[in-house]
Amino acid sequence: GDATFRAEAQGGGPLIYQWRLGGVAIPGATNSVFTLTKVTLREQGDYRVIVSNSFGTATSPAATLIVIGLEFPTIAKQPANQTVSVGDNAVFSVVARGTEPLAYQWQYNQVDVPGANSPTFTLPRVTASQAGKYSVTVINIAGSLLSEIATLAVDLPAAPPPPNVVRASRPPAIQFTNVLENLIRKGDAPTNTFTELALQPGEKLTVEVLISVPESRDVTLIINSNDLPASASWVLSGNNGSSLGAKFIFMPTPAEAGTSYAVILQAINEAGTNHVVWNIYVPNEVEQQIVLNEFLANPTGTATAPHFNPLNRAEPAPNPSSNDEYIELVNLSRTDVDLLHWTISDSAQVRHRFKETFMILSSNAVVVYGGPASGFPPVLDVPATPASESALGLGLNNSGGDSILIRNARSNLISRVVFAGLPTTGSLTRHPDFNDGFVAHSTISTQPSSPGRRSKGQLFKERTPIEPSSLESAPINVSPLRATVTFDAPSTIVLRWDAAPGQVYTVFRSSTPSGPFIPMSVDLSFADENGRYEDRHWESRPTSFYKIGRR
Repeated sequence: GDATFRAEAQGGGPLIYQWRLGGVAIPGATNSVFTLTKVTLREQGDYRVIVSNSFGTATSPAATLIVIGLEFPTIAKQPANQTVSVGDNAVFSVVARGTEPLAYQWQYNQVDVPGANSPTFTLPRVTASQAGKYSVTVINIAGSLLSEIATLAVDLPAAPPPPNVVRASRPPAIQFTNVLENLIRKGDAPTNTFTELALQPGEKLTVEVLISVPESRDVTLIINSNDLPASASWVLSGNNGSSLGAKFIFMPTPAEAGTSYAVILQAINEAGTNHVVWNIYVPNEVEQQIVLNEFLANPTGTATAPHFNPLNRAEPAPNPSSNDEYIELVNLSRTDVDLLHWTISDSAQVRHRFKETFMILSSNAVVVYGGPASGFPPVLDVPATPASESALGLGLNNSGGDSILIRNARSNLISRVVFAGLPTTGSLTRHPDFNDGFVAHSTISTQPSSPGRRSKGQLFKERTPIEPSSLESAPINVSPLRATVTFDAPSTIVLRWDAAPGQVYTVFRSSTPSGPFIPMSVDLSFADENGRYEDRHWESRPTSFYKIGRR
């Protein structure tokens, strides 16, 4: 149905109206009457209007909109990964619940597939070019929900052996190790065997692959790289008769931000096929600034302990070992971000799904906690929500050896934090920088934890002031270029240097003088002698060191 809000205001001069939902301005809602058509659950909440004129502003009391009789879509059975041979059919299916009617839209590599609008999606007579990532969006009047990604791998038919030649007894086996270097934001395991990875521009992934060659028979390698950019490459690294070596290298540039890649390696002999699929995502500029900054995986049940009741509930929750777990996400970008359809997982399963609009404001935080689903709310300065997908809440391992994965609305991995040993006196928090690794909160603060706040107790929007005079004309020791850094705005540091006409430059940054220095912007070409680069995210780092290179 429809819902209409009306405001009556008086005052001199023209009156300006701005309607807000939960504190967030609604685009275009600038009249005294505001109407919502075909209301969904996503639009449920408190509405206010701010009326202003040349003399000041006035804010109305909240009017609460409650939507009844609608059930948001949920997925009872996710699409499953599949491996099929060329020429066979591939069938993906989803089981969804929610207010009828439910509509469906399948996607291939995040692009809608025309006509794929049923719970079951069939690809007849599959070809190798159809390998990749498939997902489905389920839609009803209450809203929409994107499924998890299912990967399709396509095996090519094995070639028959030549006459009078003994067939290999088994297909080739594939082993691999990922090595991550130049990590801009620490947290992921530098050496791992994950097949789902997130890389920020400037970070480097090297995959070392070893393929066995049974009975020294011929092995065919096929690589489906899904249109990888020039910043990625495969190299064959050796053949000793019993094994083949291969290496995949990817160091994305800012141009790849917001793009996902499915990299498929197949190893084939006459006995059969084996394959590995790596799903790699380069977060966009805003996603790069959503930081898992603090988490508590092993709360205490001892009421006299300093770190008991870390969420400051008015009444401590039952079963604190799971209900008091929490994860703090911080938005360092200049943009308010809607976390609708984002998910938080541990190494076993999805533990929380943002099923409705949930805003994380610029320079602010949100807290996701273990539970319970109703009652015992945290008393915090920031929005908080209980984990939605499991009776175990967030389900983080109390003894360590677990991972926390953040995925966006399209199920792309934004970041992963792998943790081992845990402190027994509170949370883990990044220190001294939002990009650094985790330390025990109690070692840097008098408080054992600070959900929703900085480790010293300030809100994230309360920035540490920096005097412009301390930055003006501060020299950067980069010879032979003469360079300065200036404080041009509250959130912008500008580098300037003497640029040669037509010369191409690259700006590098590090948190320590010794590096590693990560390229921030490449191919800066200047037609005059005024080289310039703006760093708009300095607030997330207490210290920055810059180098300016030229070709």
